[in-house]
Amino acid sequence: MKRMLLMVAVISFSTVALVWAHGGGAGMGGGMMGPGNGMMGNNGYGMMGNNGYGMYGQQGRYDQNYRASTRAQRQEQAQREHFQITGQLRRDMQAKQDAILKELDREKPDREKLHQLRKELNGLQDQLDQEQNRYEHFLQDETQRDDRY
Repeated sequence: MKRMLLMVAVISFSTVALVWAHGGGAGMGGGMMGPGNGMMGNNGYGMMGNNGYGMYGQQGRYDQNYRASTRAQRQEQAQREHFQITGQLRRDMQAKQDAILKELDREKPDREKLHQLRKELNGLQDQLDQEQNRYEHFLQDETQRDDRY
């Protein structure tokens, strides 16, 4: 008797689940993933409709993809420029640091030369900071530009 009751319960549950998943149940019209006006329906009135009426309609996807690709191109170009500029600044800074260490390794370091090297190193650091700020502002502007659409 228990076995028969368990089998009836399993079959009932399976039937209800299948009917609901294929659109026979109440709720989203076309069922969980079926055709119709459901959440992922193909006639476009659902959340992911294909003809532009849904939340992710065809036209909206095209515009979003176009904007995303042009934004990505602008950001990649800016990133390449940023890396070229900052890469050269970092190499110059490393050369100045090496010169400072070389001067400090001498028996009698030249204070004037050390002062001049540190001053140049600080100038390079300022340039690097300015470039980093410029790049961050560019990224911020790009984000705000996308938020307008």
